[in-house]
Amino acid sequence: MKYMYTDDSDVWDGDRYPSKEDAIRAGKEDRERKIHPLCSHFFIGEVKRAPVVVDVEDIVEQVLDTLTYSHEEHYPASEGIKINEFFSLDDDHKKTLEKHLELTITSFFFSHGLIPEHHKIINREEIAR
Repeated sequence: MKYMYTDDSDVWDGDRYPSKEDAIRAGKEDRERKIHPLCSHFFIGEVKRAPVVVDVEDIVEQVLDTLTYSHEEHYPASEGIKINEFFSLDDDHKKTLEKHLELTITSFFFSHGLIPEHHKIINREEIAR
């Protein structure tokens, strides 16, 4: 978990800290450097990364369309027969595949430094200076 602090509860674009206590300490130190008479507090919050969302239905459809095309190339007599007419995933399979794909994509992005900085701040707290 990472934490951030800000003077304005709407804009969270500063550094990230490994603990809530570190974010509070940094916020207080920063507040001491730029004391503003109208601002008697700052905010801290927990950083929650935007999740990787996978559309399993769309991915499965694309894979099956590719398989159908490949099958028609190798077996011209089967032209017009779509593989996805004979293939279906139940909800449990879809959920399992979705989890695997999200984990695989997230791992790939992290290992290549491609995770965007988009985040949501949860568990916000107001801290008196």
